[in-house]
Amino acid sequence: PVAAAGEADDAGAFLARISALRGGESRRKKGGGKKKKKKKKKKKKKKKKATTAALKSSRAEAEDGDDDGAAVDAAAAAEGVEESEDGEEDAVTTEGDGDEALEAAGDAEAGEEGEDDLGADEDVFAGDEEEDGLVQRARSLVRKTPLMTRYYLLASIGATLLSAAVNKNQWPGILDLQWKPTLMGQVWRLFTPFLYLGPLNVFWLFNVQVCWSQMATLEKMMYKAPEDFLVMLLFGCGSLLALYGTLALSPKMLGINLMCFTTYIWARCFEGQQINVMDVFNVPAELLPWFFAAQGWIMEGELPITDLMGIAVGHIYTQLRQADRIKSPGFLRQLFQGRAIKRHYRRLGQDFA
Repeated sequence: PVAAAGEADDAGAFLARISALRGGESRRKKGGGKKKKKKKKKKKKKKKKATTAALKSSRAEAEDGDDDGAAVDAAAAAEGVEESEDGEEDAVTTEGDGDEALEAAGDAEAGEEGEDDLGADEDVFAGDEEEDGLVQRARSLVRKTPLMTRYYLLASIGATLLSAAVNKNQWPGILDLQWKPTLMGQVWRLFTPFLYLGPLNVFWLFNVQVCWSQMATLEKMMYKAPEDFLVMLLFGCGSLLALYGTLALSPKMLGINLMCFTTYIWARCFEGQQINVMDVFNVPAELLPWFFAAQGWIMEGELPITDLMGIAVGHIYTQLRQADRIKSPGFLRQLFQGRAIKRHYRRLGQDFA
């Protein structure tokens, strides 16, 4: 009985050491999550119950005189407890590893989805940036264009686009110059014909570009007295209307006439400079309006009456201005004395300088 009790005590100590080691291991794995902690608590309870049951049975059998069998059974019970604990531990570890693997896979998928979303967002952002860049450039171009040139071209472009959309790309008759309706009160007909720079096509784009470039430059050059630019336009429009009325011509091309008028004045301001034409050859600035007239003659096969009329009126204006015969009236000078207008033209003067 004494020997059996000693062996039982040894088995109990062995199991106690095992439980101590298991407890230390469980403490090291403490940060594994709530599920693992609950499973480890259940495992400890099972282990204590199994150990207690094994010790009781071994001691009871030892007292009855079955010393050797009790020792063997105690060892077997201890081994069974160890195996059960190892099995439970392996199951918990396997389950934890599986959870970690699933979490890692989920994180990887989330990362891939995040990268895809990030790439898509970058593409969208790049597209938005490109669109924003175009809008900003357009706004900057409009803002840097002088006031009178800006509103003239905006009105011309708007009327041309509306005609293309509504009237089959034909200039509407209500905007044409007809003297009888004009004398009846439709005074807008005196101005709207000058907005027509041709039907919506490639040549229209060329006319708009030439008109914008030359009119804007002339208006900037007159930034100290912008009313002089308005007087220049009024002189050109009035003279062309008088010529059309006198010669009984169809006033369909008044916008082209006005462009030729400003082109001639621009060319006289930049005499001696070489102008690059479509990156093919250079033309002296003073010959540019004649080049446009010859180009129209070749392409249309008709004498360029409209171009020649614009050149003639431009020459008359240039001679009168050089002789100081054309001056802005006082009410126009007063009109351009507003703070906003003066600030606008002062800024244009700085850019132009």
